[in-house]
Amino acid sequence: PLSLKYQCPSQSTWKVAASSFNSVCSVGIPIAREKVKHFETLWPILADCIENFLFTSSKSPVPLNPDERKRNEYVDCQIIDLIRSQILPFADNLPILFMQRIIDILNRGSIN
Repeated sequence: PLSLKYQCPSQSTWKVAASSFNSVCSVGIPIAREKVKHFETLWPILADCIENFLFTSSKSPVPLNPDERKRNEYVDCQIIDLIRSQILPFADNLPILFMQRIIDILNRGSIN
């Protein structure tokens, strides 16, 4: 549902998925940071999830009104805040390839 976003049969599905992802990451990332090597397979998957959600190719079948657009952007901002609070301050302790992906994602977002 994260990458499907607007193609989900119910629009609440991707929003619940994003909220759940954010909640799980808020608990899981601090644990994974404590044992980076033990969770080495997590980091590329986490980067994929973040990228596929933020840069989905899914488009809304109908134009969004300003309120809907603002609510949807808020969900995106929650993921960015997760990166800001749970990843960036700990960059020195996280895998270099993961951090490069995160920086690329942030750069791509600043261009869009």
